[in-house]
Amino acid sequence: MSYNGWTNWETWNVAVWIENDEMFNRIMTQAAKGNWETFKELAANWGIIKTPDGVYFEAAEVDQNQLYDAFLEDEKEKDAEEEVAELFPGTRDALNNLTIRQEDIEEEEEEEEECSVLEGRRLLRTRSFYI
Repeated sequence: MSYNGWTNWETWNVAVWIENDEMFNRIMTQAAKGNWETFKELAANWGIIKTPDGVYFEAAEVDQNQLYDAFLEDEKEKDAEEEVAELFPGTRDALNNLTIRQEDIEEEEEEEEECSVLEGRRLLRTRSFYI
């Protein structure tokens, strides 16, 4: 049975820790370059053989092939982005600007949603009184 798009809970747990823990993420992205086997070796050198939730990297339940494919795919995408940036200077800045603008739009939408209605009037977040 799958768990949040992963083979099972154990595989998901390992992936979540690698994605969200700074040390795990740096080992995977900077040192291992997305290679699951290299990640395990490097982590073991630091004495890390399991997630803080107790899932061992070498556990039989952990779908090592899925982790290998997932993180290696992320690295391939990053490499492709780097190639495009080299071929078309300025592309990275344009993409970053688009990303920033999209984030601004999403934040504005969230702020609008967070504003409550009080006595039929909109509560403005930027003022300390109701109008």
